[in-house]
Amino acid sequence: MNLARFTPSLRCLLAISPFFAVSAPALAAPIPTLSFDVTARVAATDRSAGPQQTIQAKVLLRGETARVESSSGGTRAVVLFAPPYIYRLLPDSKAGVRWKIEARKASNFAAFDPQQLLREPAKIKAALLRGGAKVVGKGVIGSVPVEIYQGKNFGGRGQNAKVWLRRSDSLPLRLEASGAQFKIVASWRNYARPSLAAGLFGAPQGYRIRTLAEAPPFSAL
Repeated sequence: MNLARFTPSLRCLLAISPFFAVSAPALAAPIPTLSFDVTARVAATDRSAGPQQTIQAKVLLRGETARVESSSGGTRAVVLFAPPYIYRLLPDSKAGVRWKIEARKASNFAAFDPQQLLREPAKIKAALLRGGAKVVGKGVIGSVPVEIYQGKNFGGRGQNAKVWLRRSDSLPLRLEASGAQFKIVASWRNYARPSLAAGLFGAPQGYRIRTLAEAPPFSAL
């Protein structure tokens, strides 16, 4: 199963606040942060379909960096987006890999910039509309008012997607998507804007880290 084709929608998860304006004399602007938890149930739908995978993850965003702490099948992993590198770390074995982001090359990660993509959560809504989604209703999830967007043949890629966005700020609460090879149901919760130490977004000491010449497939993350 290749989830790389669904990367644009996954990028929409990473929403942070607008820039904080400061008046003269210039002061150091606080670095915008966001944290949330996500649960994703992913299943392959082709002939080689295996069992459904459930992925639990905690996502931390701080300025231009991101940290994703996940668990699937009893294996813990941490993905760090810390330009100019992306890391995939295995805490239990104190090992990991990294690869350099080549902005000049087209890739799943070259255009990934949390600060740029998520200054305005409303960009999530705009991306859905550009992909052909339409507002199909309103509702409530856990007492939170939402708008519901649905797209068939989303982005012209043969994918169907239905997304529930918070009406207050357009952050996602639920996603149902399917394509020729996959089906995914994801939910988001516990949005917060905590103080996050810069050390959370750098490779920890004591890990054996190999540098890869090429980025691994998106689904390997």
